[in-house]
Amino acid sequence: MKDLGQKMLDGTPVRGYRWWKTADGPSPKTTTEEWMSESLSLLVSHWEIQPTLEFQNVVSHLRSEEPDPTLFTVPKRAFRSNM
Repeated sequence: MKDLGQKMLDGTPVRGYRWWKTADGPSPKTTTEEWMSESLSLLVSHWEIQPTLEFQNVVSHLRSEEPDPTLFTVPKRAFRSNM
């Protein structure tokens, strides 16, 4: 495993790691790289390269702010059921 150090993604400090896994047989190795935000306890980026496949999953548009309070307002058309 290789420590890739720290960098900023969308204004959030993250730490990266890369590691390699070699399969038995003729297949080449798989490389995985991950970037983690320790302050958010969130895996921000996962990148995996296999012999016939490349996969990347990235969380973007990170914002560290209070959400819009209207997102938590009960709509007027909602009703309460006494079940």
